This record gives sequence, structure tokens and C-alpha cells, in this order.
Amino acid sequence: MKNEKKTKKQLIRELAALRQNFSKLQNLFVQQQAIASALQQKIQREQQLTNTTQQQSQLYEKTLALLQKEQALKQVIQSIRYSLDLETIFSTAVREIARLLGAERAHIVQYLPKRQLWLNVMDYCQTPELPSALGLEIPDVGNEIAARLKRLEVVQIENSSSCADEINRGYAQTYPGAWLLVPLHFNSSVWGSLGLVRNKQSSSWQPEEVELTLAVADQVAIAIQQSTLLLQLQAELTERQQIEKVLQQKQHFLHRILETTPDIIYVYDLVEQRNIYINRQIWEILGYTSHQIQSMKETVLQSLIHPDDMPRVTEHFKEFLSLKEGEVIEIEYRMKHAHGGWRWLNSRETVFVKNADGLPVQILGAASDITKRKQADEKIHEQAALLDVATDAIIVQDLETKILFWNKSAERIYGWKAQETLGKNANQLLYKQTSLQLKDALEQVHLVGEWYGELYQLDKYGKEIIVASHWTLVRDQQGTPKSILTVNTNITQKKQLEAQFLRTQRLDSLGTLASGIAHDLNNILTPMLMSAQLLQMKISDERHQPLLQTLTNNTQRGAALVKQVLSFARGVEGKRTILQIQHLILEIKQLAQQTFPKNIEFKTEIEPNLWTISGNATQLHQMLINLVINARDAMPNGGRLSIKAENFYVDETYAQMNIDASVGPHIIINIQDTGIGMSPEILDRIFEPFFTTKEVGQGTGLGLSTVLGIIKSYGGFINVSSAVGKGTQFQVFLKAVLQKPVQPTEDLELLAGNGELILVVDDEAEILEITKTTLLKYNYRVLTASNGIEAIELYAQNRGAISVVLMDMMMPIMDGLTTIRTLQKINPLVKVIPASGLSESKQFCQVCGSTTFLSKPYTIQQLLQILHNTINS
Repeated sequence: MKNEKKTKKQLIRELAALRQNFSKLQNLFVQQQAIASALQQKIQREQQLTNTTQQQSQLYEKTLALLQKEQALKQVIQSIRYSLDLETIFSTAVREIARLLGAERAHIVQYLPKRQLWLNVMDYCQTPELPSALGLEIPDVGNEIAARLKRLEVVQIENSSSCADEINRGYAQTYPGAWLLVPLHFNSSVWGSLGLVRNKQSSSWQPEEVELTLAVADQVAIAIQQSTLLLQLQAELTERQQIEKVLQQKQHFLHRILETTPDIIYVYDLVEQRNIYINRQIWEILGYTSHQIQSMKETVLQSLIHPDDMPRVTEHFKEFLSLKEGEVIEIEYRMKHAHGGWRWLNSRETVFVKNADGLPVQILGAASDITKRKQADEKIHEQAALLDVATDAIIVQDLETKILFWNKSAERIYGWKAQETLGKNANQLLYKQTSLQLKDALEQVHLVGEWYGELYQLDKYGKEIIVASHWTLVRDQQGTPKSILTVNTNITQKKQLEAQFLRTQRLDSLGTLASGIAHDLNNILTPMLMSAQLLQMKISDERHQPLLQTLTNNTQRGAALVKQVLSFARGVEGKRTILQIQHLILEIKQLAQQTFPKNIEFKTEIEPNLWTISGNATQLHQMLINLVINARDAMPNGGRLSIKAENFYVDETYAQMNIDASVGPHIIINIQDTGIGMSPEILDRIFEPFFTTKEVGQGTGLGLSTVLGIIKSYGGFINVSSAVGKGTQFQVFLKAVLQKPVQPTEDLELLAGNGELILVVDDEAEILEITKTTLLKYNYRVLTASNGIEAIELYAQNRGAISVVLMDMMMPIMDGLTTIRTLQKINPLVKVIPASGLSESKQFCQVCGSTTFLSKPYTIQQLLQILHNTINS
């Protein structure tokens, strides 16, 4: 109650105090809540801090492990990067990656596409007792893992026994566990793979492990590439060093060649017209130093080259404008020696440098000293000139029968000029075919060293000639056969005379035999004919008369044949009168025009004042008709038949040149056709009795033998010439009968000499003797020489006394042409009369500078007339 009595003021103070306390409590509560909130936040922060610390601890542990692996990888990479040996790189890589990733096995495999396999080149095992895979060859075809690696894929296999292909399932039995294979590649080209095998734990490969393996694989690939590049670089460096060494050796070798070669090597500038290089050989050959030549600059050519050669050198330089690449041209010229005189050089040059327009600027050349060769050539030329003096054909051929030398006499004998024969095959040129005799000659000259014999050869015009041939094998300084020297003497005319003589002997023998046979036949035929005629008179039975008449006719026919044989054997006897052969020829012409085919043209040419002969008209008619009929039969397809008659005087000189001729006036009857001609073999037998080329029943073979008998009975002779396809010519020489002497004394005395000295040159002793005798008889003095050398000696001794030189053009040792030229050098005004049996009078006169020519065989009148004209010209 006491409390109730409290005053309002106290209540208000208490209430105020209570409010103040409540406010304090309220503030304290707020503070407590704030403290609780802060404490809770602190607890939360402490809890978060605890969680963060745990995470940081875990992260630290992971980071520490990663750093350890990165440091280890860095060491691996550095060890790989600082090594250039692939074996060391591979060994370090597989060992360290296996240790870092806890793998039992690590290996490197190289892909060999050409062999279609993968080759294990490095294998590492943590445990030594594990089987090694080093050198293992893994097939590429049918290998799924290999296919993925070639696509640059990373291959992860948790259990190798689950491989998709049989190849790798087979390897899984030997190398079980989890496989990790990453490709080793350069860009998109696979080199091989880096592989890991882990079989202690079956956990899959972690990404960081794969990344680590890829990082090592990249470094290994880089190392492989670097090592490969290094090996290539080393190989290239070694090759370059070898090339440089070779180049140095070549440069040294080239320098030695340039300085020791016997030739002058030079580079000439066409623009600056000077030598920019020349070797020391210029001193050895021309006596100048290289500096002296280069200091001459653009005046070098004008200063050293011979003036006569300078135009050729200038033209030579123009050829370089059209010269092909690598083409070489040559020129020979003379250069002045430093001590006087000239040296011959042969330069072989080519374009060395061209400008941008492709024009030559510099030329490279090699000049050799050919002075000795030129001197030798000149000497050889002089010797060749001496060889040309000889009348024999001198031919040099190599061992392949190619002609190397052909002298002037060979030109005269065969008709070919030297330039037409050089380089040609002698066998093909001179022979129809290779005979056994020619083969024997070649064998003998190679075996013994020389060969002698006679050969039948052809001239340019296909005419056969006979030569006496002497072959000598020519050897070089080492004794090796080099060529064949052939000396051929033309003996065709000699052989013809021999054949003519032998033919005459044979015909005489045949004539003697025929006479004996004819005598016996006449003894047989005479009683047969007389008996037949008696029987005809006694037997009157007409049935037997035809048989007896047949017997008589055939007996008379046989007697006629015997008569022809006798005509051939001992000449024909009969009454002879003075005849003019012209009338007989005209009768033959008329007969031929009436009876011969119209496709045969008949022509006659008779000298107006033809001499007469003493003869039997029937016999002469028979002779002419036989020759004309033979000519007709030789022209089955038509042609031209001509008869020519002219006067001809055979003097002693001509008689000595023809074995059947006799001195005196003659008539020549020339019967020529354009028919099929005759071969030499047939021509040699045409006068043999019973020899014929006609078919059986068309000829007796006595026609020409009868002709020969008639001609011989008149003291005449006959010459025949024929060639297959070119016709035949018969020349009948019959003795003429003159009312006045054919050699008037008055005329011959007018042509006699006045004691002039004549030099007669001929290699035939008979001609020399008969010519000398003739000239002495007609008041000339005579000197004789049998060859050109003797003639030159005699002329030199009697130069002022000799009026005329009568020169045979065809002689051995020194021919007439060379002798005449030599005499003209001694005396340009020498008078020469060339004489020859050849028909080349115009050519001989042009060469000798003579206006007269004496053709063999010549008569005394012809000789005296030409001498008279020459002396008084």
C-alpha cells in the first residue's frame, strides 16, 4: 500500500528510469544481436576460410605435382632439344616419358611407306625382364591403329586386347595393358608414333597425360626434323666442300693446262678489239709476253697478222654473227715473231660471251703453231710435183682401200682428176668386181709387204686397161701398217701388140692345120664327086637319079667349104687385074639397099682420087659382102652402117708399130656399124675357122676367116675394134697400085733439112732408131733420148744448137708434158713437136703451147712436113 502511496512524480521518475532501462536493454539486445550476427559472420568466415584453405591445399598439391611434371618435361625437352643424335633423343624421350607417366613401356616406331610397315626404332622397358620390341616390323595394311595414326589421330586404348584388328590383338598378348599412341609428324606428313604401355593400373589415360605425351611427341618430331635437316645440311656442306675442293682442283688443273699446253689460249673481245686474256705460250711461240700482247690493245691484229692474211681474218670474225651454240670454226694465218719472221698458226675459235641481245662479245680460241707442218706440206707438195713428173700412175690408198693420193699420171691414164678420186674406194672405182687376183694382192701385200703383177682395170669412161702393178705396204714410225703405195704402168698397148702377135701365131697354126685338113678332105671328096657323076651317066633309072644328084650336090658343097678353108689357110689364088675399089663399094651399097631391112641406114664416103689395087673382083666382093652381112646381123633392131675408103701410105715407122703392116701405099676400107658390139673374149676369136656366135644353121663360122685369108693373100692386114653396145669397126688395109710413085723424089728433096740438129725423145727404141735413120737420110743431125731426164740434160748441153725437139708425150720416169715445161723454163722460145698415139692433139698443143702435133703412127712425109713447117715458122 505503501507502494501505492508513491507519488505520481516518483512513478513518473520510475517510469522514466524504466524507459531508460528498457531503452538500454533494447540497445543491449540490438548490440547482442549485432554481436551474434558478427559472431555468426565470423564463424562463417572462419568456416569459409577453412574450406578455402583445404581447396588451396589441394590445389597446391596438384600445382606442385604439375610443376614437378613440367620441370621434368622441361628437362626432357631440353635434353632432346640440345641433342642432335637421333638415338640419344629417342632413348631420352622414351625413358623420361615412361618415368613421368608411370608407364612400364615406351617406344618410338617409324613409318616406312615404301615397305608398307612400321619399324620399332627405340624401345624402353621399366622392367628388364619384359620382352623387347626393338626392330619389330608391324604391318601397315589391315592395321586400324596405323590408319588412325596416319590421319594424325591420338589413339587411347584402355585394354589392348579389345583392339579392333587382328594385328594389334596379336601384339596385345605380348604387350598387354593400356596403350597410348600419338603421331610423330611434320605438318600433315606422319613420320611415325610415340607409344606408351601401362599395365599396373587399368585407369584410363588422363588428359594431362595425353597432353604431356603430345608435348613430348612434338618435341621429338621437332628434334627428328632438326636432326634430318642437320644431316641434310651436313651432307650438303660435305658435298659443297667436296665440290669446292673439286673446283679448286679443276681450277688448278685448268690453270696448269692453260700454262703448259703447247697452244696459245686466248680470249679476244670483239667490241674492244683486244685480247683480255692470253696464256704464257705466246712467249714460246711468238716471243711476246702476255703483258705485251694486252698492252697492244686494239692494234694487236694489225701489228701482228700478215697483211695478206688480214682480209681473211676480218671475214672470219663476221662468221661469229651466225655461229651456232657450241660450234667451232678454224682459220690459218701468219703472225709476226718478236725476233722477225713469220709463224703459221691454226686457230680454233668459238663464242665465249654474248650480250643481252645475243650477239657475240668475246671469243675463246686456241692457236697451234703449224709452221713446221706448213713447211712439211710445202715439201710434200714439191715431192708430189716430182711424183707428178713420173709417167706411171702413183696411187696411195689406206688399209680400207680409200684413195689418199692420186698423181697427174694417174689422171692421164684413168681420166679422173685427183679431186674426183680422193676419199673414194679404189676397188669400186677401178674394178668391175673384186677378183681373186685382187684379193690375193691385198693378202700378199699385208703378209709380205709388197706385190707385183698385172691387173685389169677400168678408166673413167669404162674402157678396160691393163697395168703392171707394184704394191708396197707403207708403215709408220712404230712399224704399224698405214697405207699401200701403188705404182701402175699402163701396158695396154703392149698387151694388145702381144695379143695381136699371139693371135697371128694362132691363126697361122690354125691355117697350117686347116691346110692339112683341106688337103685330106679334097682327097676324099674328089673320088666321091667323080664317082657320083659317073654313076649319073651309067644309071638311067630315073628313080635313082635324084639320089645321085643329092650326093653330087652335097659333095660340091663340101668342096666349096674346103675351098674356103684353103682360102683362109694359104690365101686365095686367082686372076687379078687393076681394080678401082670404088665400083665394088657402090655395088655393095646397091645390094644392101635392095635386100637389107629398111631400118638400117647405109652410108658411103669415098675419097675422090682413090688409088687402085691389083686383085680379083670376085674375091674382093666376097670379102666386102661378108663384112657387110656381119654388120647387118649385128643390128637386129636397125642402125647405121657406113663404108669409108681413103688413101694411106704406110712408111717404115708405121710398119714397125703394126706387126702385120708393110711399107707402101694402101687403101683403107673402113666398115663400121652401130650394132650390139663384141666382148674382148669374142673379139679375140672372130677369125678362127668354124667359130661363130650365130645359132645353129645360120652360119658356118668361115666368113671372117675367109675375109682374113683374102686380105693376107693381097699382102694386107685388118684391124678390129668393138665394144658391147657401141658397135664394131673393121679397118681393111689393101696394098695400092700406083701409076706414079707415091713418094716423088722431088717433093721429098724439097722437105729435106739443112743440117739442123733435132732432139728426138721417145722411150721406144725401135721408134728412136727408125726416126733417127729417116732424119739422117734427109739431111738432119739427130740427138736421141729415151726419157725426159736425158732430154733435159742433152738440151742443156746443146741449147744453142738444137732447132726442134720431137717429144713423145707418154714416157716413164718423166713424161713429155713435164719435160716440155722444164725445157720452156730453160728456153722459153724452144720449138717442140709433141707426138702421141692418143687422139688428144688439141689438149697436148694447148698445154705445151705448140701449134703442131704429130699423130702416131706417122709416115715419113708427115714427119718431114711438120719438121719443115716448125723450123721455118
